Amino acid sequence: MIADGYDAELDELRGIQANCGEFLLKFEAEERVRSGINNLKVEYNSVHGFYIEISRAQSENVPAEYRRRQTLKNVERFITPELKSFEDKVLSANDRALAREKLLFDGLLDQLQTVLQQLQINAEAVAQLDVLATFAERADVLNYVQPQFSSEPGLSIEAGRHPVVEQIAQPLLPTMSASRLTGSCC
Repeated sequence: MIADGYDAELDELRGIQANCGEFLLKFEAEERVRSGINNLKVEYNSVHGFYIEISRAQSENVPAEYRRRQTLKNVERFITPELKSFEDKVLSANDRALAREKLLFDGLLDQLQTVLQQLQINAEAVAQLDVLATFAERADVLNYVQPQFSSEPGLSIEAGRHPVVEQIAQPLLPTMSASRLTGSCC
C-alpha cells in the first residue's frame, strides 16, 4: 500500500528482503578471501537458517570467530556474528516491513480524518465533472444536437433518436429485413 521512497525505514526493510542474495554473494567472496578457503559456500535452509559450509578437509582452517552450527558427513556448517546479525535482520524483515507499513497506513488515515469532509466534497465535484465531460464527448462523437429553448409551450423533436436504443439497434440493423425497417407489419 505504501510506495517506495515514502519512508526510509520501510525502504530499508524492503531492501533487506530484495537484496539478500547480493549481500550473501558479497559476504561469501569476502570470506573466501579472508579465510583462504576457496570452496567455502554461504547458504540457507529453513531449519538452520544461514550458514557457511566448508568441506571437512578444510574445517581445521576456519577462522577463530566461526562457530560450528552443524556437522554433516562431508561438510561442516558454521555461523559468524556478522552472518547471524544479517540472518536476524532478514528473517524478521518481512514481519517488520508489514508492521511498519500498517503503522504508516494507519497514520495516513488519521491525517485524512481532518480533511475527510473536504475530500468527499472534492470527489463529488470531480465525479460530476467526469459525467458531464463524458456527456460532452459522446455528444460530439455521436453528432448530437443541442436543444433550443423557446418561450412557446410545447415540444418539437425532429429526427430524434434514443441513444441507448440506437446503440443496441446498430448491430441488429444489417440482419433485419427491409420490411421491418420500413415499418410494414406481418
